[in-house]
Amino acid sequence: MTVAREIDRNVEICGRPVLKTCYCDERQRRKNEKLCPEKKMKKVAPADEAQQTQTSVLCRALEQHVRQGDILRQLGVVFKVFLGGAAKRDKVISHKTKEIREQTIVQAYRQLKQDGFAIKDIRNIKPKHINHLIGVWQKNNLSVATMHSRLSILRVFCEWLGKSGMIPPAAKLLPEHQAKRSYVAEKDKSWTAHEIDPEQLIRQIQQFDLYVAMQLEVIQAFGLRRKEAICFKPWQVETPEGDAIRIYSGTKGGRPRMIPIDTPQKRAVIEAAKAFVPHKQAHIADPDKTLKQNIARFGYVMLRFGITKEASGATAHGLRHQYANDRFEEFTGNTTPVRGGDGRVDEAINEARYRVSEELGHSRIKITNSYYGKFQRQG
Repeated sequence: MTVAREIDRNVEICGRPVLKTCYCDERQRRKNEKLCPEKKMKKVAPADEAQQTQTSVLCRALEQHVRQGDILRQLGVVFKVFLGGAAKRDKVISHKTKEIREQTIVQAYRQLKQDGFAIKDIRNIKPKHINHLIGVWQKNNLSVATMHSRLSILRVFCEWLGKSGMIPPAAKLLPEHQAKRSYVAEKDKSWTAHEIDPEQLIRQIQQFDLYVAMQLEVIQAFGLRRKEAICFKPWQVETPEGDAIRIYSGTKGGRPRMIPIDTPQKRAVIEAAKAFVPHKQAHIADPDKTLKQNIARFGYVMLRFGITKEASGATAHGLRHQYANDRFEEFTGNTTPVRGGDGRVDEAINEARYRVSEELGHSRIKITNSYYGKFQRQG
């Protein structure tokens, strides 16, 4: 019996797409054609040709590991072929996103094996397996955001396997109260909102780790992400005019941005960072550590000083929230919704939201709701 080694995601039977797996043999192919003889197998659209080629390569590469029943090696093949690509192919994904995808997918298969599902071929994943995983997540009281994120990753994974459309939107899989993920901040996550004095705490951290303390100063002054602060090169980021910095190392999705140096505090932090590094090409992280080690060190220092949700309710990212809320109030003179503002919107408010969004490295004004709460819709 001949085993077809290609996945064709565009076969149609009586007008409906049919997903063919890599185990679809010649007999099944003839059966499909008999159901609707007037329909011929359509070729994929040019935009999908690259993905089909990748899927075909994947099928051939998987055969040996399928015979051995080695799930982890099969997943390794998939990750090698697909992991670097974004769901939207015009985007670059970060190493962190790759790591989260890999962990989520491996964890899903391990959970299924632990619960008695004898899957020897990763391509045999079915809707019943997804439903079982959702039940496990709900039993473990995972947050709505986590469940949505995992479903999104598994949906992309199924597309890699040629099973596009197998996992429907979360609204069709989760109960009503979990069907919609909220991106709106319900409370102020700033350090000051948790009665933490940033300057005082950073001075304490200086006695323990000068590098992490410098990184926190940069985060506070410019609203940077953790990785951006670790990769911060003070002599390299400043524009020739000296009125802004250009953030490009460690950015999310590789998206560079400009942040103005428009306050004395920002200028002081830049000068302090320049004096801190040993030479003009240096970053403000420990040069004797790798990026991964510096990130781990940052996390350890936060844990040691109680900057965690469990210990104080605040995280290092709370400094970025503080920057966003403070900048909005600086631009508008109004308080943000999470700080008691009325959330009314006008042209000046939207302009301020856009400016803050750009400084934070986001391209959408709506994402600022996750920092300072929900604004009213414009009528």
